[in-house]
Amino acid sequence: MIKEEMESKLKSQSIKQIEAGIRGNHNKSLGAQREMIIALSYLKYSKRYKENPQYKTNNFSSYLIGMFNMRLNTFEEMGLAYRHFPEETMKYGVGVVAKVRRKCGPIKQKVALDEINAIQKNNKPISRDKIERVIQKYTPVPKEKATRIVVDWEMKYHEEVKAHRETKIFLANANEQIEKLKKSVLELQPLRKIKTMLQPLFAEARA
Repeated sequence: MIKEEMESKLKSQSIKQIEAGIRGNHNKSLGAQREMIIALSYLKYSKRYKENPQYKTNNFSSYLIGMFNMRLNTFEEMGLAYRHFPEETMKYGVGVVAKVRRKCGPIKQKVALDEINAIQKNNKPISRDKIERVIQKYTPVPKEKATRIVVDWEMKYHEEVKAHRETKIFLANANEQIEKLKKSVLELQPLRKIKTMLQPLFAEARA
């Protein structure tokens, strides 16, 4: 049925007429898409979507996916494109404008789109290769990731255990030496007393 309908409508048209019709419908679809985003944005910010009893207690994301099978990220991406660059979005589509933002960043987005506009002349279609070259030109070079230092925590644990064990042995030996010194001092105390008692006698003998 579709094949017969296409042939009856398009068979008698020239390629230029067919392309003009496609372009016209494409522009109409983009215009309709823009109106859709404006309406959805109004429902979101006014929260009037909650007037739909089915979504009275739901968030906007649930409303979007349930009513229009649209993800919130898709809606926000389209909203940014139509809000900040309506002419470019109507000219190149949401996909191109959104890609420029993703790749080049919001700061370089305008510069990149201005350059794409400068390349396109007389409203003739611009090749995707040329668009891609501009996008690559303004895409920031990714920073090299810092070399990740891998720490062998198991080895460090065993090193700490070993150091702790050696410290305990050292302290035990030190305590043992201290006790020996104490014992020696106690053993020598009687000898000191005897020496003190004999010192007068040694003095008389020398005299």
